Amino acid sequence: MIVDLIIAAVAMLACFLAVPAGQGGQGTVFGIIAIGTLLAPRRRSAIGVIAIMLLACAAARLGAMAWLQCAAVIVAYIAALSSLRQTTGYATTVILGLLWLTAPIWLPGQLMANLARFHPLLAINGATLASGIWTERPLMYQWTALGQDVPYSLPTTVIWCVGAHLIVAALLIAIRHPYHGRLARVRDPGK
Repeated sequence: MIVDLIIAAVAMLACFLAVPAGQGGQGTVFGIIAIGTLLAPRRRSAIGVIAIMLLACAAARLGAMAWLQCAAVIVAYIAALSSLRQTTGYATTVILGLLWLTAPIWLPGQLMANLARFHPLLAINGATLASGIWTERPLMYQWTALGQDVPYSLPTTVIWCVGAHLIVAALLIAIRHPYHGRLARVRDPGK
């Protein structure tokens, strides 16, 4: 757990230093979410990684309301990842988490436009709109069709994203607990 916290803290610092001053805290938060996807599914690291991620949001000088919105998205996203990890395993969780984060790049444009309100990076971009639109940055402009060939709008609220991730977390927890109880009875039929 301590190693994960150190890695998360170093990653937070690297993201904070790598983002040009004119881009605000958006890049820092995006980088920390990517690092959180790799670290948070580990067994006892989720709470510590969330704390480091919330510190990164605070260090990014986003403003109180944007910070609260980013914090809600981060907590819900990490809760969904942690629940998925308990159901499927670490490697599967990391792969699915990274696939979800990179969906604006590889998912067909119209489908991603329909899912934009549920995507954590796009929800955070909507909350930190003063920092600019993420898909219009030079790097992302080359990789995604959102806002170019496919019209879409950034989420105006993070409620859809937070709600969807918390529902996924709750469903995964509900699926997991009855399964383990039945599995224990199958292994030891004498009970």
